[in-house]
This record gives sequence, structure tokens and C-alpha cells, in this order.
Amino acid sequence: MSSGKLNLNNHLKNGEIDLSLSEIKEVPVKELAQYKSKASSIDLSNNKISNIGKNFPVSLTHIVKLNLSKNLLKSLPDNFGELINLKHLDLYNNKIQTLPLSFGNLKKLEWLDVKGNPLAPKVAQITGPCSNKKECEAAAKNTVKIYAAMLKDVENEKKALLAQQKKKEKEDKAAAQNKQEDKSSKKNKNKENNKSSANTNLAPSPKTEKSKQKSQPQQNGKQQQTQKSKQKNSKNDKKDQAKPKSFLGKVFGFISSLFKIIFVSTIVSVGAIFVLSLLDEDKFKILMEHIRVGSQNYVSRDLQNSIIK
Repeated sequence: MSSGKLNLNNHLKNGEIDLSLSEIKEVPVKELAQYKSKASSIDLSNNKISNIGKNFPVSLTHIVKLNLSKNLLKSLPDNFGELINLKHLDLYNNKIQTLPLSFGNLKKLEWLDVKGNPLAPKVAQITGPCSNKKECEAAAKNTVKIYAAMLKDVENEKKALLAQQKKKEKEDKAAAQNKQEDKSSKKNKNKENNKSSANTNLAPSPKTEKSKQKSQPQQNGKQQQTQKSKQKNSKNDKKDQAKPKSFLGKVFGFISSLFKIIFVSTIVSVGAIFVLSLLDEDKFKILMEHIRVGSQNYVSRDLQNSIIK
């Protein structure tokens, strides 16, 4: 029978909606949610339901008793624990292997029957048998208690993981910020180094000043030597230029001396000749010979001295 053709008023009796043996495959969640104030118990046993869906616990949090026995359920939704008012749960003879951790939130659960399901060994050990009222009540109590502890551990692990993730994000953010600061610091340092290098290039260092000061006397000495060399060369040039003038002066001096000698010799000779001509002719001739030879020797010696000077 399709859930869309159900008239829930025909199935409502004493605060319970009985849809057992209706051959339904899907739970009419929306229709059932409209009877919150009229029904707190729902019987869906002996049907072909394989999945109740996640909307079931959310929409039907008011129910106190739920019978899902003899269906085709393989699992329950993870949010099944939202049925916080549930006290009685019958899951007999389905295909359920595990129970969701949210079972730990069913704090009001007083009765649980999971017989006839292929439960995992650990789950079967937790639930225990349910052959009588006492065992079914113990099954509900033990299952909720153990699943609540497991749920708490999982939540703590989630919190720890979340805290670790936040810590890592914070560390990554701090590392990225430090990296950015290091990058900025390095950039500023490079700028300062560039400025320092520029200033160093513009302003000479103390070593450079010292080397300049040390080299200054050498440069001054070199300049003085150069000036002396120039002065010497200038003197040499002047001497070279003066040499022709000295030579010409010597020539003129020699000619002047020669004229003087000739003049004096001429006067002496004339006087001697005049005297000797009066005294003795032979002596006159000898005297003339001596004058001639002496004049030649004197002229030759004076010329050599003039040339040497």
C-alpha cells in the first residue's frame, strides 16, 4: 500500500497510530508529524520499510514508543538520537548490524529489543539478550550508557582535532606573518645597505682619507720634482737658446780683442821701428821678426781661450 493513500485518522486509537501490516515501504513522516498532539506512539511493524530517513527523528521528536519490528531495516540514521523522548524501541527481526553513536543521547530509553538482527559481535555484547522485560530494560540501560561514553570520546576527539586544527591554522598564520615580517625586514635591510653603499660611494672612507693623506706628500713631491724638472729643462732650454748668443758674443769679443792687439801692436811696432831705424838696421830686422812671431802666438792662444769659454 502506498503511504500517500493512507488516512491516518483511520489508524489513530488511544494516542497511537497503528500502521502495522500496511505493506508500506516508506514512512509517511509528514503525515505523522501532523499528529504530534494526538499520538505519541507509532506502530510500523510488519511492513517493507528499508530506510526511515533522516527526517524521521527530526520531525518526530515527540514520540515515546516506536515499533519497527519485522521490517527490512539495515541501519538507522546517524541522527536517530534526536528522538530524545523515546522510552520504548522495538527493532526485532530486521537486518541491522550496528547502531549509531547517537544512541547515547536516548537518555529516557527504558526498553530495547534488537533480537533477530545480524548484529556485530561487539554490538550484540553491548545490547545483551531481551527475552523478558528485565533483560530488555537492562539492554536499553547498558546500550545507552556505553554509547554515551563512546559518543563523549568521539566528541572529545573531535574537539581535540578541531583545537589542533585551529592551533595549526594559528601557527601557520603566525609563520606566514613572521615570514612576511622577515621579508619586509630583509627588504628594509637591503634598502639600508643600498643607502649605506651609496653614502659610502659618495663620502670617502677613513681608509681612503688616510691613503689620500699618505699619497698627498708623494703627489706633492712628484709635483715638486716635476716642477724642478720643468725648471731644469727650462734652464737647459735657456742655455741652449743662450749658446748661440754666447758664441756670437765670443766671436765679437775675439774680433774686438784682435783689433785691440793689432792696434797696440801697430803702435808699438811703429814706435820700435822708428827708434831702431834711428839706431841700427840689423837689430831693427831682428826686432821685427820677434814681434811678428809673438803676435801670431798671442793671437792663437787668445782664440783657443775664447772658444773654450
